[in-house]
Amino acid sequence: MLYPGDRLVGCRLVPWINESLMSSKGTHVLAALFGVAVLASGVCASDNMIGQLGAPVSGTTARIVKIDASTNLIKVNHLEALTIQDRKGQSFAWRFDTLYAPTGFPLKSIAPPDFDAGDTWVYVSSKHHSD
Repeated sequence: MLYPGDRLVGCRLVPWINESLMSSKGTHVLAALFGVAVLASGVCASDNMIGQLGAPVSGTTARIVKIDASTNLIKVNHLEALTIQDRKGQSFAWRFDTLYAPTGFPLKSIAPPDFDAGDTWVYVSSKHHSD
């Protein structure tokens, strides 16, 4: 949680005290600092999240999963690599080396920006898979 007197350094909040921030002008400064902290924490969370959900892979994978608007769930095994293809023919390959298994998350959180992931979720089972 961000408190008055905290400042953002990288992805961590570092407490500090500045008397001038307690003035009426200081409230505007605090509001601006809070906005910057919220934006920065979102960026840090996104970067950390991708690493916790696995990583993109290049080349071919053992399995291709095709999704469309009716696809609600993709089931994968922990450490499995697969290619996911949308209804437009766009695809990406991903290795599900998640921090925790079993786990679930929206496909949108790992898909490229132009990929049509819809409302599809990914379920990663705790069973290990070797490709």
